[in-house]
Amino acid sequence: DISVLGDSVSRQGATELGVRAEKQAQAAAYLSNFYKERKQAKAARKAQNREREAAYLATREGGAEEGEGGVWGRAISLIDFAAKGKQDVKPGAVDPTCDMARFREVMFAAKER
Repeated sequence: DISVLGDSVSRQGATELGVRAEKQAQAAAYLSNFYKERKQAKAARKAQNREREAAYLATREGGAEEGEGGVWGRAISLIDFAAKGKQDVKPGAVDPTCDMARFREVMFAAKER
């Protein structure tokens, strides 16, 4: 009886070791794939950020003195003059998102200087 029980335990132990080794191999493959994908995504993100930064710096510094109106031209290009404010403002109340007329006048006057 004891030898049969010993054989059973040793077979079960060998089976468990085989399953454990298989699970470890699967986990190692998963981690390897995860880190490879992570490295690729990180490289793509870095490249995209560098491109965005270069484009931003080109627009920021590109029209600083010449051609496109200089500093004021850049400032005016950042403003959305076609923006509409809230339409349900009470009569007599000043809606700061709608009242852009004075701001436009000041910006265009500053640009002309």
